[in-house]
Amino acid sequence: MDDITIARAIHVLAVLLWIGGVAFVTLVVMPSIRGSTLPKAWLDAFHRLEERFAWQARVWVLLTVPNPGASSANCGRRGLTVGCGAAL
Repeated sequence: MDDITIARAIHVLAVLLWIGGVAFVTLVVMPSIRGSTLPKAWLDAFHRLEERFAWQARVWVLLTVPNPGASSANCGRRGLTVGCGAAL
């Protein structure tokens, strides 16, 4: 595998895990917090859960953000035109 293929695979995996985490919080965590605690305790319960998973979200975001220097270098070196406009 070349470096672009590996970078693209890491990027796609990070996006999937990031969006999956957001979907999980929205569809599972928030409704369960609302259903099991008093309204005044919702924010505290969310923060307790957030502390455990915030590091994962930060990692996924860092892996999702492209490296503009590497992207533009690869676009020019490989003669790629599709998807390279944002990097140049």
